[in-house]
Amino acid sequence: MTKINIIKSNRKSISMRIKNWEVFVRSPLFLTNNEIKEFIDKHKDRIDKKLEKDSNIKKDYITG
Repeated sequence: MTKINIIKSNRKSISMRIKNWEVFVRSPLFLTNNEIKEFIDKHKDRIDKKLEKDSNIKKDYITG
């Protein structure tokens, strides 16, 4: 399961960032938890696609 971090602040719009297999959702103070959950559910395909893409990235380390 992916860790989802919800950060409420004094802002006007909701945003989502996916980094290092974590999801960060920034939302306005006036949004309810149900509305945030609906936003996350609505973008579930996008989250899954990004996490799958990140897991397929192969890092090559070059010694030098």
